[in-house]
Amino acid sequence: MKYLPKYILTLFLLMGSIFHASATHIRAGEIVIQQLDDCGLTIKAVVLTYAKASMNAADEDTIIIDWGDGLFSSAGRVNGPGNKGEFIGNDIKLNRYEAFHTYSGRATYVISTTDHNRNAGIINIPNSVFIPMHISTTYTFLNPQFQGCNSTPVILQPPIDFGC
Repeated sequence: MKYLPKYILTLFLLMGSIFHASATHIRAGEIVIQQLDDCGLTIKAVVLTYAKASMNAADEDTIIIDWGDGLFSSAGRVNGPGNKGEFIGNDIKLNRYEAFHTYSGRATYVISTTDHNRNAGIINIPNSVFIPMHISTTYTFLNPQFQGCNSTPVILQPPIDFGC
């Protein structure tokens, strides 16, 4: 009888370790860059993330963008009622974040963002819940006199599938 509390405690600890509680939700994402100011050095970055709509606990209203030139800034969500994102069906919510940045010179930059709330259970990414979702794009400022302005491609079909 004197060992009963220890057994009960051990039983509860074991039961708790069986259930994996996680606040995951990011399924996919993309970064779209648009050059502004008549081919100047200012760009508008639009980060689109596709999240599991039923996972509100891990929902981010602001993300951090790495501009690739040593500077970082926050980007707030700008879509949906009250800037809470937009439900697009099948338990998927589209989050749109926007920010502007001016570079000091023409070069090629890798613009990125990382979110630690990736979906769990992705078949081809073992332990996907523990691997951050990293989204990046490479952007090059062209010579406007000879090549015009540059923008990244716009993906017309959301990068959502039912693979996980």
